Amino acid sequence: MSRHSKELARNIVNEGGIPALARLLSHPDPLLKRQVCACLAYIAGHAIELADAVVSSDVLHKIPGCLKDVDIKVRMNAACILREVARTSVRHANLIMLIVGPAAIVDFISNCTGDARLPGITTLGFIAKHDEETLAKDCIKENAHIALKDALTHETQDKIKEKAAWALGKFGKHSADHANVLAEAGILEKLLEVFALHDSSAGLKEKAKKALMKIIQKCNKIQLIEPLIRNGVDLDVLTCLVEQCYQLLPISLESKKYFLQLSLIHISEPTRQAEISYAVFCLKKKKKKKKNNKK
Repeated sequence: MSRHSKELARNIVNEGGIPALARLLSHPDPLLKRQVCACLAYIAGHAIELADAVVSSDVLHKIPGCLKDVDIKVRMNAACILREVARTSVRHANLIMLIVGPAAIVDFISNCTGDARLPGITTLGFIAKHDEETLAKDCIKENAHIALKDALTHETQDKIKEKAAWALGKFGKHSADHANVLAEAGILEKLLEVFALHDSSAGLKEKAKKALMKIIQKCNKIQLIEPLIRNGVDLDVLTCLVEQCYQLLPISLESKKYFLQLSLIHISEPTRQAEISYAVFCLKKKKKKKKNNKK
């Protein structure tokens, strides 16, 4: 019932169904717990006020136990509840962080594979997506980025890698501190590798590219991004790299010109012309902007 419409889900809530469902999360029957978790996830996903009804009960306090259940479907469906709650608002994401904790979500992702870990990955992405950057920082402290990198590295399904790349982009978008931690963990290299793979799906390539550029634009340690400037790198990504390195170099125009020549000299001749043209364009654009500002 709860799956089909908001109205049916609201009827369950109005009839006092949430507390009854919450009590069943402690039931020993795994088949029953699977259905209870699925039902609660469907209810929470329909509307913010229904998500409120779920978190106002004892559900979140019982999720950590469900995430460690011996039955993989129970664990997966429990993570689905978190996913649906986390996506609704920053307040709901904060409740998950306070009651369930990022460590429990990271442990869940780290101890399962394939489709089962997908709702955990998306939960982290929705938590990090909110503008409150401390949420993402607290997840990073529990090595959420390492768990996501593992999914990006070892999963065989592109749909799972795609969500991992998307989530990493959400973590890296906040600040230099966030982006630097991800870059130091080798995540930029991994995203670039996935993006460049011929077998990667169009969706995976798109998510990997977006995540790459978000992290690069926030990273403020030139030694972490300059090594990515090499032959065969996508032109948009290369331009983003050069732009960011340009921003991080000393104010001297000569040092910026020297960087462009030195960093791009190893790119093979057939491709170098277009790439250097883009880099020079970036440099001229910055010069023009600076002159206009002085006026």
